[in-house]
Amino acid sequence: MQHYYFQNQLVNAVGIDEPYLNKLVADRKVETIKKRVLFMGDTMLARGVGEAIEAGDDPYKYVRGILDAHDLRIANIENTIADPSFTLAAQKPYTFNAPLKSLELLKNVGIDVAVIANNHTGDFGHDAMINMLDQYRQAQIKTAGLAQTIDDAFKATITTIDGLSIATIAVNDVELAHTKVTDTLPGTAYLDKDRLSKSIQNARAAGADFVVVIPHWGTEYSLQQNDYQRQWGQFMIDAGADVVIGGHPHVTQPTETYKNGSIVYSLGNFIFDGMEGDALKGQMISIEIEKTISRNESKTTLKSLQSVGILIDAQGFPHPL
Repeated sequence: MQHYYFQNQLVNAVGIDEPYLNKLVADRKVETIKKRVLFMGDTMLARGVGEAIEAGDDPYKYVRGILDAHDLRIANIENTIADPSFTLAAQKPYTFNAPLKSLELLKNVGIDVAVIANNHTGDFGHDAMINMLDQYRQAQIKTAGLAQTIDDAFKATITTIDGLSIATIAVNDVELAHTKVTDTLPGTAYLDKDRLSKSIQNARAAGADFVVVIPHWGTEYSLQQNDYQRQWGQFMIDAGADVVIGGHPHVTQPTETYKNGSIVYSLGNFIFDGMEGDALKGQMISIEIEKTISRNESKTTLKSLQSVGILIDAQGFPHPL
């Protein structure tokens, strides 16, 4: 009897078993999904930027092409967006409440996930936080890091695109007196090893192929990460995150590879007026994720991570470098 090989497996030439051949083909069929994700740094849509938005200007106008080239866009929104009736500002040096019209802008430019776990989330109190969540919900923009309960604040926001599921977990470590979620008050998730580990595990159990943790941390205007950031960033990777993307310092900080993950310590500013010097230079981070699916398994990998530099003009608007 003659024989031949099909993909290194011996098959009889006479009396070919078609179901067996079909199974061999199915077992070896591989589907590949590739998606690009863009992360934007400190985005402040109040003050002069808010006035420009109210007047019909678009702070994203110089970078829209970059946003459009990605499948998922995640931005750190560094202000409250709540009904103007919430005017009682917290007792702190800077408080930002962006106009409600900015939600329409975020939707139009394609922001898919708004990270609202930062030190300006609580600028106008707990009622404004709740109203802000309602405003985002009505605008149909997903949020991460802020909720009315502790469990929900730490819960990953999962976005699925053509079979690839990406989880976003956001935590804040700045001005916690104004922002931290408690058993009785709404607020942001915070740095807590047990809760973060559980959040990452729960995201995987819910079907996330790729997990991103976005911490608001570090020292303002420092061009280098500190030991505290490094320890927490490495902990997040050890706990199962694929990538850590930091913010808050208002300037860019280094990116490092740790084990099988990557840690971007600070994106710097993205849209922000009133800045100068190094705070006028920021970066977007563009990553490509690949998921391969066969009959018996799937595997997701980070194929690339690139920094896309931006320069902020006098209006606070970003321009690509």
